[in-house]
Amino acid sequence: MVPSVEHAGTAYVPPDPTEAFHSQIILPDGVRPCREPGALIADIVDTLGKFIEADRELMVLLASAVLCSWFPDCFEAMPYVWIVGPLGSAKTKLLRLLSCLCRRALLVGDVRAGSLYTLTDSYNPTLLIDELDLDDSSRSADILRLLRTGTVARVPAVRNGKLFSTYGLKIVASREVPRDAPLLSRCVVVSMLPSGNETQPLDDVAMRQIADRFQPELLMLRFANYSTVKSFRLPSCALQDFTPRMKQVALALVAPIQGHRENESIVLSKLRERDRDAQTERSLEPEWLAAEILFGLVHERAIHSILVGGIASSINEKLKFRGEDFRISARKIGSVLKSLGVRTESLGSLGRGLLFTPAMNSQIHAVARHLGISRRTIATSQGLEAGYGGRRCLLCEEFGLTDGLRFNDPSTRIPTD
Repeated sequence: MVPSVEHAGTAYVPPDPTEAFHSQIILPDGVRPCREPGALIADIVDTLGKFIEADRELMVLLASAVLCSWFPDCFEAMPYVWIVGPLGSAKTKLLRLLSCLCRRALLVGDVRAGSLYTLTDSYNPTLLIDELDLDDSSRSADILRLLRTGTVARVPAVRNGKLFSTYGLKIVASREVPRDAPLLSRCVVVSMLPSGNETQPLDDVAMRQIADRFQPELLMLRFANYSTVKSFRLPSCALQDFTPRMKQVALALVAPIQGHRENESIVLSKLRERDRDAQTERSLEPEWLAAEILFGLVHERAIHSILVGGIASSINEKLKFRGEDFRISARKIGSVLKSLGVRTESLGSLGRGLLFTPAMNSQIHAVARHLGISRRTIATSQGLEAGYGGRRCLLCEEFGLTDGLRFNDPSTRIPTD
């Protein structure tokens, strides 16, 4: 396919067509009048359904990611799509399908981080990576660093004294999701399972037909809607229960839909589910563990102080109860508390720790709010079933941390002064 100058609204020099990777990147060979985004999404969903088996809502989400790939320079952050499933679940087939539809798609298998830095910087592709199973090796660590830097615009990576842009939509297929909460917080996870139902085979001829049919129209979609997508904003009420990172993901996936309410509702619903899962995964990060323990302790009437080592012990008990196989040292918790802005002090010969003064109680509530921790996080399972969160706390009400639960004993409150 012939490369096209497609950076609407920006100065752009096309990549060198003599470079080795050029022939592997799918580019439109022209432009063609485009339908409105709702009709395009419906057609993409129908096309996906001929080759893979998945529920319609999931395919709407994938179609939205396809449209999003054509507007990477319109957003501050781009989502990742992480396709997971066992052997025989058509992950690779889905990647090949999406490579026919996404902007500047490049599908790769065995990858090394060094070449990817140059590749993503030169071509700004939609990078599709097959069978990326990250482990504890240095190779996996290098790729993980590349993926981390690639979600946010205008934050280049530095390698060998040179700056490289790794920003852009990436679609990854693996047997399990990465164990990296910051990366997962911007990932849309697509679960695939083996199916005995027959679908159409996806050979090279079928891929070329799909690309020739959709790519010119999607390029015109970019030309015609660039300014509108770039200026698009979701009303705050639509995102009020989203974490900050998921708000950025939602904007990138919803803006190209151009106000199609049904598709917008489907995408936001799927992202809301994903955001809840991400919060659970993030709850194992040291910062969230420390804040959750402190938030729980501040609501226990008999606790007036605690050593840093006591916080570490409480965290490790919680990790053991959850079946996790790692532990956190007191030294690590001391550093984590500093990163949260929570200052420890000497508690005499016992060591350093915290006094639960009114000022400290207020600060812990503020940290909890910023991290998405609420009374629902520390409530008992029996209480949650009854919609009950325990003892009333004026600070929880002030910081908006009640999360719709009911409380009792209004005469017993966490002091605020």
